[in-house]
Amino acid sequence: MVCPRCILALENGLEVINCNFNEVKLGFVNINRSFPILKIQEMLLSLGFELITTHDQRLVGSIKTKLIELLQVNENLRSEKLSVWLSNELSKDYHYLSNLFSDTEGKTIERYFIKLRVEKVKEFLVYNELNLKEIAFKLGFSSVAHLSAQFKKETGFTTTHFKKLGLNKRLFIDEL
Repeated sequence: MVCPRCILALENGLEVINCNFNEVKLGFVNINRSFPILKIQEMLLSLGFELITTHDQRLVGSIKTKLIELLQVNENLRSEKLSVWLSNELSKDYHYLSNLFSDTEGKTIERYFIKLRVEKVKEFLVYNELNLKEIAFKLGFSSVAHLSAQFKKETGFTTTHFKKLGLNKRLFIDEL
């Protein structure tokens, strides 16, 4: 689950199958009684989700959740290195996290985070609320040039061209 709508969909799904739960938040569900896991797994699949069962899957999910939360809050994007922040957040060695993520996802944590930030840039461009300098600062890019280079690398468009075309070609987070 990567957004409030995902959480709402999961809560509704749990209610439909009569599964009592205490809490649903990003990447986590606390079910308050024994319930057939197969029934939960079927419901998740019907909603386009999957059940994360292994420790490694949970840790990769936690990495993604933390990065998404960081981007939504827009704090600490410039104050400390991503590797240090993530290592502190998850109380794990960054090299371990990085190797696990790369092996599981086929891309580095840094590349995944750049993709997340580019999607956020698209959002800001579509809504036309901030200029490029403000977007670059807000999302922790070192400059407008850096933002533009990453945007072009990920989308094939310049930010100006993307904005002029009025494209709303945003990706779902699970497609990154």
